[in-house]
Amino acid sequence: MERSIITCHVFIITILFTGSMYAQTSADLSFQDVSINMRPNASQSASDDIPRIRIGFENEIGFHRQLLLAIVPGTTDGIDWGYDGALIENQTDDMYWLIEGQPHVIQAIGNISSLTHLSLGIRSGSSQMVTIMLDELENFDEDLPLFIFDHQSRSYVDITDGPYSFFVAQGEHTDRFSMIFPGSVLSLEDKQQKSDKFMLFFDSNGAQLVVKNDKSELVANITIYDLGGQRVWSGRYKQVQGQYEVPMFTATGVYMAVIETKEYVVSKKFVKN
Repeated sequence: MERSIITCHVFIITILFTGSMYAQTSADLSFQDVSINMRPNASQSASDDIPRIRIGFENEIGFHRQLLLAIVPGTTDGIDWGYDGALIENQTDDMYWLIEGQPHVIQAIGNISSLTHLSLGIRSGSSQMVTIMLDELENFDEDLPLFIFDHQSRSYVDITDGPYSFFVAQGEHTDRFSMIFPGSVLSLEDKQQKSDKFMLFFDSNGAQLVVKNDKSELVANITIYDLGGQRVWSGRYKQVQGQYEVPMFTATGVYMAVIETKEYVVSKKFVKN
């Protein structure tokens, strides 16, 4: 007589996540999407107050990819073991952080400033409309200026105001888009003080916007955008001027002036009547 003995294997797995990820499962219980470098003995409680930015990407049929940016002191703009999560899934349409030329879905950096530019890659299996949006801000005490910059059209859009939809051609786009933070290096008080250094008004004919430079700071660039993020005018300067005249042969509406000095960036909205 034969007897069958049923054996059971028990696996105990302890996983500590310092970032945010999701897993897709199938019949063979495979885990996809991200490869996270784990730091041994990481403290979960210490990460609870880490500022996090979650942005999303959607294609025409509703596929949603979420990317995480964490502000962690001591990390760098390069690949940081234990903090950054690599993209390992090969989706037809996708978006990712580009860190040292490698695609990632989680990125940690030490801080953000008006000089921070984070490269984004977009993969599109067809020519289509896609959307980038802000999914969530965590542990920020104040409003954060958060812009997607299009190097091709030289335009940028504040995604804290709403989703940004645009057309992409089929292919891999690795040098077209960045996420930037104009003015974010300043505290609220500093932002107001810096902003007060510049006054905006129209000349008597209403054809020129005058940017008055009260403190005679060296202004490198002045760029005017409409609320759709399209650049309508840009000027570069090499000498300190008391004021700058910007031609405004545009329709009435609300615009944004982005004033760049060597040390900081100020953005000011204005209305052309």
